[in-house]
Amino acid sequence: MDSTQNFNDFPTQNFNPLFFMNANSYANQNNNNFNQINLMNQMNNNINFNMNNFNQMNQMNNNININMNNNDNIIDLFPYIKEQKKIIKIINSNYKSNSIKIPISINKSELYSIADNYTSHPSLKFILSYKNIMIKEDESSIEEIPEGAEINIIEERPIPNTCYYDSLKKKYGDNNIKNITFIFQSGMKRVLHFPGEATLSDVKKSYYNKYGLN
Repeated sequence: MDSTQNFNDFPTQNFNPLFFMNANSYANQNNNNFNQINLMNQMNNNINFNMNNFNQMNQMNNNININMNNNDNIIDLFPYIKEQKKIIKIINSNYKSNSIKIPISINKSELYSIADNYTSHPSLKFILSYKNIMIKEDESSIEEIPEGAEINIIEERPIPNTCYYDSLKKKYGDNNIKNITFIFQSGMKRVLHFPGEATLSDVKKSYYNKYGLN
């Protein structure tokens, strides 16, 4: 049979136009299915590509954060000294930490002088501790303190008490009571009542003792 034979050559009694309609519909449906599969594959590829980019961006951000954490707030206290240095972390009694870079040639007495700048309460007595072992304040080397060590500042804090404040009332009596307002740096206010005969030294000592201040 000639492959170029057209539809008119087919016997009319056997011709079923629905066959060709169904065939065309089946072909179109298959084409649509293939198009949908290709579209889904393309979407999956895009999703995988975006996920890969997202993961790469997260990894980059993590690397940036790690680098920032490693390098942030490291203070070189002696940049003019050109010698080997070590980084240590000093933590005060308020749990505030500072990473500092110090020359390895300094002694423990000098380390105490440095730590005095990072105390939570200036003028308070303190000791330094590494792994719960006291660091003596002497002229010995800091060689045994390793790179990255955490040095704790243990400060001597006064215990709040009202003994002296209460004693003023017994000493001077309740006559001529004066109200004195104390304003903290935070803006918080406290009012204490003193006998009129109390001295400024009495007021100062009462205030410091009552709130545990140095």
